[in-house]
Amino acid sequence: MSQPAKLRIILQDHDIRRLELPSGIPDTVDELHSLVQQTFQIEGHFTLHFKDADFGDYFSLTSVCDVKDKDTLKVVHVFEPPMVTLTLTNLDSSCPSGTESATYPHSDSCSSGSQDTLILSSPEHMTHCSQRWPVEFPIPRFTYNTELVLASGNEAFEKDGILLSPTAILPDVLEKLAETIFQQDVVNLAPPVDAFKECWPALFDSIQICEEFKRITTINLESSFMAKLDQYCPKLMELVSSRGGAAKMKINQIKGTTLEDHTIERRREVAIRCMVVYLGEKEEDLSKEYVDGEDMSKALAGEVMKIMVNKAARTSDPASATIVIEATEVLSGLDLARACALLMGLFYALNLSYPRQLRHTFEVFQKLLLELDELKASPKVMSLKQKLLS
Repeated sequence: MSQPAKLRIILQDHDIRRLELPSGIPDTVDELHSLVQQTFQIEGHFTLHFKDADFGDYFSLTSVCDVKDKDTLKVVHVFEPPMVTLTLTNLDSSCPSGTESATYPHSDSCSSGSQDTLILSSPEHMTHCSQRWPVEFPIPRFTYNTELVLASGNEAFEKDGILLSPTAILPDVLEKLAETIFQQDVVNLAPPVDAFKECWPALFDSIQICEEFKRITTINLESSFMAKLDQYCPKLMELVSSRGGAAKMKINQIKGTTLEDHTIERRREVAIRCMVVYLGEKEEDLSKEYVDGEDMSKALAGEVMKIMVNKAARTSDPASATIVIEATEVLSGLDLARACALLMGLFYALNLSYPRQLRHTFEVFQKLLLELDELKASPKVMSLKQKLLS
């Protein structure tokens, strides 16, 4: 039989008790936990911490081997976050048949006026935006200062029950939650672009695309893209002019469009269009012209990714391009080079794959102009880089 023992139990900072163990220290942590709970009638979830003699601090108790006669144990309460239940009610019905609950247990009440009720048009017309949240939602890591405030707030609540006022940290918390929700949508749900545009309309703005790209890569999208393109332009035009055969004819045709237009936007456009041909890919896979009055829905039909250019405006206004992804107009009023840069940002933000028929062109955009994974370039792109730098 084990020797009798006694333990010092800290229930609260102001409430310290003695636990008598006539039969000695229990054989398992679970048995000791139950004994403490029953003896002191502790409600709710808690863990036991023991005071380590070497460090002079409390650690989680995982083995009764760490407990000896007359040792001190501390009761640490674990507070569960409150459960919030949203009741989704179908407008087409006023009774439970059209009601869904976002969490369980399900509420049998049918009150469209309560604050915890969310009204939807109808289940069959539910969009991606109104689908229920995942069962498990990971809380993101906030900034260092916010984490300090949260840790201090948790400590104050556990010690004195004081609730945290989140006003100062709320902007960072909301921003990080929005980013996490967005990434959850991108990675796990992979919705079509039109649904994405409906749920996250602010993303489909040039400034926000650049901000999201910088958040992912730490690189300034447009300025980096244009700086490298301008740097390589003279050598690139020299290289493409060395091509022969059908490629030479196509390149000369493209170069002919700048005879009376020497703006930097036009020079960049011509360099990109010629580079596509130089790489052995088709210019029409990247951009497509349309005419005023043409039904855009027909022009967009079947287009997975394309930069649509107004044919009439192209000769007078470089900013005549529109980015189209999955037959959805994403951004308009762009020159071709800027459209290419922002298209790269959208590929990263929406976790999209490059079109296979333009894989070398987009590899140049990524690895030469934006210098992302440049050491992993394919032989063709690495050869182009060496020629541009020679």
